[in-house]
Amino acid sequence: MIYIVEVPHRLTAFCWAAADKADAVDRIAKTVLFDAPIAEASFEDWMAVNSLDLRQQFVFMTAADANAALATTAFPTPEARAALQRMLAFYGELGDPDPELVEEVLA
Repeated sequence: MIYIVEVPHRLTAFCWAAADKADAVDRIAKTVLFDAPIAEASFEDWMAVNSLDLRQQFVFMTAADANAALATTAFPTPEARAALQRMLAFYGELGDPDPELVEEVLA
């Protein structure tokens, strides 16, 4: 699972997940009004397109990477960290889950 944390300039940060690179590219292509991904564009190109209007974007290729980032990364807002924690908890991949957070996600 790939986890993408988006931190907009003015709105609240959020996180979304994709099954793999192809799924992430497909979702981004649909949000920028393309029917299908452009074949010549790489995953990294699509991540760059996705981040154009964002203050910051974090891309974690695995749950292990995302969990490691929770311990070591200085997220720009508490909401960005919380969004990642909620998404990891939703998929049952939060490394050291807070029972209250898990209860909130599953409610």
